[in-house]
Amino acid sequence: MPTIFVTGDLFANRYGVQAFAHGCNCHDSMGAGIVTTFRAQYPAMYEAYRARCKAEPHQFNLGDSFLWKDSTLPWVFNLGTQEQYWRDRATYEAIEMVLRAMRHQANVKGIQSIAIPHIGTGYGASRGARCV
Repeated sequence: MPTIFVTGDLFANRYGVQAFAHGCNCHDSMGAGIVTTFRAQYPAMYEAYRARCKAEPHQFNLGDSFLWKDSTLPWVFNLGTQEQYWRDRATYEAIEMVLRAMRHQANVKGIQSIAIPHIGTGYGASRGARCV
């Protein structure tokens, strides 16, 4: 899958991608940044995400890729890049692990195109110099 860098509104889906992806925490909070738009546009996905985060044992953990399938909108890869939203930050290792998981799921599901904003640069910003 080639990488093409573009700017603009991810949700406008100018290129007709099959799926979106975004980094998020594993603590059931989508309260800041681009995840608030995902939460608003995919309310059932948000509830499923929260249920996975609150389950015992947790069903959404660091490095996990939770694929939400929608019948009318692009599917969404929720990428577990940070444990908790208020103190943990995304690490390069977690980002690499979750991108591998997403790629595997995309291959299995036949997803050829994914639009993804930068990960590890916003509210869950990595303290390291590397980001995606």
